Amino acid sequence: MAIVGLVASLSLVAALAPGAVAADPLGEITTAATGGTTPGFTVDSLPAAIAAGPDGNLWFLERGSTPRVARITPDGTVTEFAVPPPDQGDDPLSLADITAGPDGAMWFTNFNPPGSVFRVTTDGTVSLAVKGGVTAGFPSGNVEDIVTGPDGNLWVTRPFQNPADELARITPAGVVTTFGGVAGLPTDATLRSLTVGPDGNLYITDSGQGGGADVEGRVWRFNLSSNTFELVARAGTTPGFTAGNEGGDITSGPDGNLWFLSSGTSSGITRLTTAGAVTEFTDGVSTNAYLRYVTVGCDDGLWFTQTVEDGSDPMIWRAGTDGALTSYTQGLPPTNPSPEGIAAGPDDNLWFTSRLDPGGVSTIGAGCGGPPTTPIVLTPTFTG
Repeated sequence: MAIVGLVASLSLVAALAPGAVAADPLGEITTAATGGTTPGFTVDSLPAAIAAGPDGNLWFLERGSTPRVARITPDGTVTEFAVPPPDQGDDPLSLADITAGPDGAMWFTNFNPPGSVFRVTTDGTVSLAVKGGVTAGFPSGNVEDIVTGPDGNLWVTRPFQNPADELARITPAGVVTTFGGVAGLPTDATLRSLTVGPDGNLYITDSGQGGGADVEGRVWRFNLSSNTFELVARAGTTPGFTAGNEGGDITSGPDGNLWFLSSGTSSGITRLTTAGAVTEFTDGVSTNAYLRYVTVGCDDGLWFTQTVEDGSDPMIWRAGTDGALTSYTQGLPPTNPSPEGIAAGPDDNLWFTSRLDPGGVSTIGAGCGGPPTTPIVLTPTFTG
């Protein structure tokens, strides 16, 4: 049956889901939380590494006098969780890196000897998963970077080991297997940051400080099929990789390449293909710039932080996959800004920590748009 002359005025409202936060314009920096001001956020907590969690929140490490792991929601609510203190005789905790694990929890590392790996569930339950000199197959030493591998395990770098560095695989149940000299890693290696590459293998930067003498910086591939190290690039030898430079934080880019922060002879960001072709980008970056962490934004840009260490100026950088660099400083926290960790958030913003007292967490927009900040009302008219 045809209905003629029916007119309806329906208001269809599209709004933000509860708790959602709209993405900010490109380069707009906003303070989300400040130590000593935001409830639950301790002053002088020295927030450092940060990562997105499976619960839609950001998780970050605090390296202050009382080390903690903390959760911040997209609306800026902070909750801190105590980390079990070291046993008598252990060095003080120095929390290093954090990642989302394969089991729905967050995993993070403690750099100082004997070296350890912790696990925190999304409800804030913290437990010691692995400890150097206690866990079978995990000797006492340092633990730095951590990443979840495509094999469903955690992988960590162990720099400054004695007698030699190693890479360690940790199952979600805490079973450890280490890979070093037998897997082809030289004794002068100093493994720092690692990431999963576009080919499904691990890529690791090597600052070359081990073995009692400095050597040129390198990047290694750890082949997960053969469990062996393969040299991908070496400073001063690989074309485009400047002698005296070394790699820092590394990530897999949206263009099918690896991208890592570099310093030494010059500072900047470096593109590395899986075949070992190197291109350095340093335009506008001061030689003494202290670059810390890099991540990929929703805009397919490489976003990285510059701290105030070594006389460096605080700022946030964006690199396009063509290497074009843009810096951002307006809107940084007014007191002691020193950007440290950075991660892509669930709201299409980048979230970064500011480590110095009072400590803080801020966002910077990647210009991706995101959901609307105000309701959109549509009033369709039906006739027939």
